[in-house]
Amino acid sequence: MRYLTPTFAVLWLLTAAVAQAQEKKVEAFTAAPPADLLSAEVAEVLSHDGVKVSQGEKLLAEFWFRKDIPAKAGFTPTANVLYPFESGELIGVVRFSSTREDFRNQQFRRGVYTLRYGQQPVDGNHVGTSDTLDFLLLLPAKKDKTVEKLTPNKMFNLSAEVSGSTHPAILSMLAGTGDAKPPAVVHDAARELWSLKVALPIKAGDDAKTLPVEFVIEGHSPE
Repeated sequence: MRYLTPTFAVLWLLTAAVAQAQEKKVEAFTAAPPADLLSAEVAEVLSHDGVKVSQGEKLLAEFWFRKDIPAKAGFTPTANVLYPFESGELIGVVRFSSTREDFRNQQFRRGVYTLRYGQQPVDGNHVGTSDTLDFLLLLPAKKDKTVEKLTPNKMFNLSAEVSGSTHPAILSMLAGTGDAKPPAVVHDAARELWSLKVALPIKAGDDAKTLPVEFVIEGHSPE
C-alpha cells in the first residue's frame, strides 16, 4: 500500500479544500423578492419561488423569475435564436451580493437588477462573441419600473448605465448543455464559463408550459 508523506498529505488536503470552496451550487428557495427595491408593478408579477447561487459559504446571486413569461406563439428555434421571447420582455430580477463581471468582462456593482431579453445586433461588430444572438440584459431596478416590453434603445441605454460604458451589461444565453436537470449550475471547463440552468414558466396564447433556459453567470467572451 502506498502512503502519502505528511507534506504531500497536507498539500492534497489543501488542494481538495480549495477545489471544494470554488465549486458553485444552486439551491431553490421561497421568499418574497426585495419589494423595497422594486416597483410595485414589477414585484407583483414575480414568483416567490427563486433560486440562489453560492460558492462555498458565499452567496453570489439570488434570482426571481416571472410567474408567467409571455412567449411567441408557433416559435421554432434556429441555430442563432434559441428562445421564444420578444426583445425587451421582462424575464425576472436578480440580486448580486458583490461586484461582478458580465459576459463582456464589464464590471458592475452589487445590487438588484431586472433581467430583460434582447438579441445581439447582426452588424459585423459582434462576430465570434457568442454562440447565439440570445442575451439577458441587466437593467437598474430603480429605473426599470414597468412590466411592459421596452424598446431596444431604452433597454440598451438603461443597461449601459449598469456597465458604465456605451455597451449594455449582458449575460449570454446558451443552448442547454449537459444532462443536469434544472435548477443546476453547469461548468464549461474548456471556456471557463459557469452557467445557470433553470426551468421557466412561459405562456404563448393559451399554451402554457415550462421551458429550460440556460445563461452564463460567470466567465466572458474571448473577443
